[in-house]
Amino acid sequence: MSEFQPHLCISASAGSGKTFQLSHRVLRLLAMEAPPDEIGAYTFSRKAAGEIFDSIVEALRKAASSEEQATRTSEVMGMPHQREDFLRDLRRVFRSLHRLRIGTLDSRISQMLSAVSVELGLPPEFALMDTQSSEYLRVQSQVLNSIFRAGQLSEDQADTFLHLFEEATHGKSEKSFLKLIERFLGDHRASFLAFPEPAAWRGPSIENPPSVLTDERAAKMAESLKERLPGQVENAKALTSLLSFAEKASDFRVSSTWSRDIPGDTLSKALLRGEGPFLAYNRKEIDLSGESWEYLQALVEHVRAVTVYQAQSRTQALYGFLLAYEATYRRSVLPGGQLSFEDACMLMANFDLLEPAELAYRLDGEISHWLLDEFQDTNRLQWRVLRPFMEEVLQDSEQR
Repeated sequence: MSEFQPHLCISASAGSGKTFQLSHRVLRLLAMEAPPDEIGAYTFSRKAAGEIFDSIVEALRKAASSEEQATRTSEVMGMPHQREDFLRDLRRVFRSLHRLRIGTLDSRISQMLSAVSVELGLPPEFALMDTQSSEYLRVQSQVLNSIFRAGQLSEDQADTFLHLFEEATHGKSEKSFLKLIERFLGDHRASFLAFPEPAAWRGPSIENPPSVLTDERAAKMAESLKERLPGQVENAKALTSLLSFAEKASDFRVSSTWSRDIPGDTLSKALLRGEGPFLAYNRKEIDLSGESWEYLQALVEHVRAVTVYQAQSRTQALYGFLLAYEATYRRSVLPGGQLSFEDACMLMANFDLLEPAELAYRLDGEISHWLLDEFQDTNRLQWRVLRPFMEEVLQDSEQR
């Protein structure tokens, strides 16, 4: 019999047998007399949850069908178990079908929400909306229309936010504007709900940050490079690339777009990576040392400084948009009981009126053994919901 590891993490690629390992982990717990309704196995889709349940039942059925299969399953589990024992475990599972906790993470969080709906002020008939459903998209559109019509974004936030979309679409048609906003909400709303404080969206402070050149200073450097580089660079293509970089870098402004306004040739990329003053080009070395290199370095720093400022401005604009969206959403949608999975996570993550043990009592019993499939896909907000229950189990002296 192999020693049971109460806390186990399995890292494996898709199709390598994670469901098999998870289902046999359940079998091991059943063999150790764990009540079926105290084992919680959760994943992200109904299909995956169904596969886990099927795998558990099929493994028990096979092991209960013959001594040979029982021996094989015992070896995988790491403990001796007879055919009659597997048959008994199978019966226990079927007797507890109505209490089994094998499902999706959103269904579990929905159950938690139902248990505290009165404390949260939710109507009894609240329901979770699928974020891909037409109902959710309709609600989302109503909130967005309310934000833009009411002018909830400041002029600076609106301008920066629109520029963010322009860069994301590379100047394509405005027809995709709403879809792009929906995509941004899908990408960033969970992060906002997990970190709603303004400080989290300011970005880290940078020691010795790069400095932005004045227009006049940048233009003079570009002109000086036009005069100096021809005497240092013999290769015509390399010279053209470097002069193009100097011109584009000197013109780089807050309204500029990196992908559109910064050259993507080999030498430009090398400069932006911080290479130099000796650069390899077509198996030869280009010597850019001296005053030319000082000017090129200053222009590179200028591009970096503008890019940092752009990133900070756009992040602040995104935060302002998410703040306005969330305020409108909570005011107009949540009171009606229309919730997305993210809403449910946000409400439960911030709920602190009951201890985990009290909430477990309301949920008709405590989970002593948690098994999470695809744990790497659990975001910070979902983890904030689950963490108190995990800590409760970890503090227990029993093998849970």
